[in-house]
Amino acid sequence: MRNYNQVFNDLENISKKKNFLKTVIYLSHINLNSTTENINKRDFQILLNENEITFLLGLCLKNSNKNQGVITDIKSEGARIHILMNELHSTFLENFTVKESLTSEDFHNSQRNNPEVLKEIIFYSGTGAYDLQYTEFIAEKYALDEDWLIKKHNIKLNEVIDLYTHIKIALNIKINKYKFSTENLIDLYTIDFNSYLFELNPNFRNILNLFSVDLSFQEYNLSFKDIGDYNEFKTKPVIKTQNSYIIPLPSLLATALNENFFYWMLEDDDYKKTALNNRGIVAEKIVFNSLKKKFPENIILCDVLVKQSREITLTDLDILMQKDDKLIIFQIKSKKLTQLSKQGNVERYKKDFEQAITQAYEQAIKPYFHLYNEKCKLLLKSGKEIKIERPNKIHSLCIVLDSFPSLNSHIRLFYNVNKEAPIALSIFDLDTLLQYLDNFDTLFDYLSIRNEMMGKLFSEEEISLVQAFISKKLTNRKEFDYMFFDNSFAQQFDKTYYLPLLSKHNKIFHQLIKNIQPTNYCFCGSGKIFKDCCQL
Repeated sequence: MRNYNQVFNDLENISKKKNFLKTVIYLSHINLNSTTENINKRDFQILLNENEITFLLGLCLKNSNKNQGVITDIKSEGARIHILMNELHSTFLENFTVKESLTSEDFHNSQRNNPEVLKEIIFYSGTGAYDLQYTEFIAEKYALDEDWLIKKHNIKLNEVIDLYTHIKIALNIKINKYKFSTENLIDLYTIDFNSYLFELNPNFRNILNLFSVDLSFQEYNLSFKDIGDYNEFKTKPVIKTQNSYIIPLPSLLATALNENFFYWMLEDDDYKKTALNNRGIVAEKIVFNSLKKKFPENIILCDVLVKQSREITLTDLDILMQKDDKLIIFQIKSKKLTQLSKQGNVERYKKDFEQAITQAYEQAIKPYFHLYNEKCKLLLKSGKEIKIERPNKIHSLCIVLDSFPSLNSHIRLFYNVNKEAPIALSIFDLDTLLQYLDNFDTLFDYLSIRNEMMGKLFSEEEISLVQAFISKKLTNRKEFDYMFFDNSFAQQFDKTYYLPLLSKHNKIFHQLIKNIQPTNYCFCGSGKIFKDCCQL
């Protein structure tokens, strides 16, 4: 079997060819796009995922000006690249082989300290959220920072959301209305400067420029050699040409719009501390807002101090929610997975996980004994004492503000799940979960069976287990030692969750373009007049 560097070199050589971008756009189109009928039926085992397409776009960015040959058959070269990407993945698999001489604990220790295992788990995980989820949370995530964004970059949060909505729905309209050949598929993902989008709001161009690479002025990704390396295309996923923007992977733009502002703020020494403080505040606020949409507000308590005595504070709980003698604790962290972790830096990875998950879990379970035995007092941070019914059962959830790739896989590395381990979600997964487990008893029942089966469940994503629960397949069957739920279980949400979300933004889009006139440039970005384009 060939090693990683040999396969990478083959891919890099192909990426130096003149029309490599067209080939990657073709691969993105056939692997990531779907009809409404098939959106929940795709076989992700044989498709390239978004991270793999982003990796190829990173190579494209790195070698865009090399022009060493031409790809003559995009489809056949695309098939070859797909095979090479599968081969690249296979170079990591030997790291997951269980040696008979190792105990289960030793095996997990060896994996947790193996940089290649860490990189594989992170890179080959799912995206962690739908593109429209990323944009929907922007307003709440940066609510306390909008003044800074306006002052520094002339960006209003509602503009960011409207911009992506326009791009997303206009793209869907183009896909459904027109046929694009393999050669001209790049036109589907191109927005001409002469577009109703920019007539509608000229500042949209300012925003896109901030997320753009200009290949005629600068070289990019010069040190990009590994799947864990920093890929500039993730933060600037728009290619600016002389007269248009090319957005090869629109969902990547949604991610960048959600995440980049925070990094910009960290570069401002005068604002960095404020940004970090705001981030912690909004993380708790987002979770509270998500919960109160589904549950009575009077059963939700925020910022609760657990006092063992007047002098001794056991811990503080971000949110607790109680019905009768059942209690759910939510501990929320805003820690992100750093670039060093993605590169396989073991010590940095352990620190990121501890700050994002371990600390939250330890805070959540610390008062269990005292709550069960009524040996503590609960105070709001205002100092007001609150009374709750003595709980008979307590469950907890750790929530992180950003997508944290393959959380369940990380938890299995760090915890003996046969004893106890946290249940952890991103705010995006929580949002999805609450659409279906939308009353207290159902949520509590899910957490009960989830904790009961902790040691026998294998799933990359928590949301796959939620779907198994909804479909009544998450039952503790004694004849099975282990139960594996792959990502196909979560695909049903593509239809029941994502399509209604898409429909919602479709209505917003049509409100945005309701005043378009026949002589305006078309909203789709073709550069044509509306009456000669999508009005036909």
